[in-house]
Amino acid sequence: MLFNSLQFLCFFIIVCPVYFILPLKLRWLWLLLVSCYFYAVLNPYYLCILGAAILIDYTCGLGLHYAQNLPIRKGILALSILSNIAILGYFKYHNFFLENLRHVPGLSGINQTFDYLSIALPIGLSFHTFQSMSYCIEVYRNPQAVEKNPFVFSLFVMFFPQLVAGPIERPYRLLRQFHILQAFSSQNVKSGLLLMAWGLIKKAVISDRLAIYVNEVYAAPNAFSSVGLVLAALFFSFQIYCDFSGYSDMARGAAKVLGYDLMVNFNLPYLAGSLKDFWSRWHISLSGWFRDYLYIPLGGSKVSAGRYAFNILLVFLVSGFWHGANWTFIIWGLLHGFALLLSAQMPIIALQKHPFVYGPHIATFVFVTLSWIFFRAESVPHALNFLTGIFSFRSGELTHLLFSASHIVIALSLIGMLLWIERSRLNEVLHTRHFYTKSFIMVCILYFLGLYHQSQFIYFQF
Repeated sequence: MLFNSLQFLCFFIIVCPVYFILPLKLRWLWLLLVSCYFYAVLNPYYLCILGAAILIDYTCGLGLHYAQNLPIRKGILALSILSNIAILGYFKYHNFFLENLRHVPGLSGINQTFDYLSIALPIGLSFHTFQSMSYCIEVYRNPQAVEKNPFVFSLFVMFFPQLVAGPIERPYRLLRQFHILQAFSSQNVKSGLLLMAWGLIKKAVISDRLAIYVNEVYAAPNAFSSVGLVLAALFFSFQIYCDFSGYSDMARGAAKVLGYDLMVNFNLPYLAGSLKDFWSRWHISLSGWFRDYLYIPLGGSKVSAGRYAFNILLVFLVSGFWHGANWTFIIWGLLHGFALLLSAQMPIIALQKHPFVYGPHIATFVFVTLSWIFFRAESVPHALNFLTGIFSFRSGELTHLLFSASHIVIALSLIGMLLWIERSRLNEVLHTRHFYTKSFIMVCILYFLGLYHQSQFIYFQF
């Protein structure tokens, strides 16, 4: 079942009013019940998988809290990490490994021994697996961080606004908030609703409109000119940004209405002046997760040059693989890893003194946009064919069946509006002053320009 932005909004509007009339402990149960229902609507079978992960990590957390022996504590942590990786690996990468083992000499009969999984990947599995895993890591580092209430811990993993596409919250940020009675605040409600509306505009008005052209071009790249392919690559950069950051805004807005504070997941990533800067602005919760739980434990940058390169490449390899069981995601991650290593060797001071001050920003955006081609393509040959078409400077169609020249102008205008608002006017747009006027304008934009028949959020598949 597709679960789109409008359904999320309707679900929240139904759930919210009951929340504030309940005492604290019943609020836990209410949010937990609606979170279970929210996930079960997608597929009831998914609840069993999520429940198994919750049970494992809750039990391991208690074990880490009470265990005194260091080898035992390390064993419990290893059990938690391996269990989460096993769940993620089985459901997300089982078919990928079988498909690739089939091409290894001597293992061609592997498919006769093991069957392919025929079930759909549980929605948001990578997100709540990483969130649950971070809990046991934090309890291992600080035993006092344990959450003994099983309902609160379950809610930490299953909190419905960010359950399926993040942001990936840390236990020390979110768990403590569940123990505080959140009084009704009209200020929180207003600011939360405005943030949700802005996120919905990014998804339904901009992202889903750009998706029409992107899907058309990627379905038959050979039918389009180099300019058309460049335009599709540009549109996908903003499609995936508006889709993902739009969901994050809706999740943060929904949590804000309920009185909870979720972390900011995006911070103007396409205005970054370097790849390092880009990854400090894009999917901040995942970048921070890899930094704290993989990169720094490996030694970070305080190692030899060779080990530093290994650390960077491993982190981006895992990041690419986290996004999907396809070689396209692995190449996408490694491209960023190698580019980050290369950029670290460049004379940054010289670039900064260059008379064209925006040169590094443009170079970063161009690289990110071209690398997104591997992220979007169905296969590596598909991505290479798309790139070849761009650099062949060929003539051909700019538009086709569904997207006219006027639609391109509208799409480019919406991208310009997005950049202008988020760069200099977002705080003003989201400020609760003139709330009803802003709400009316946003509703009109959503009603007249919104598209609600498009697919679900892109990052639901991860």
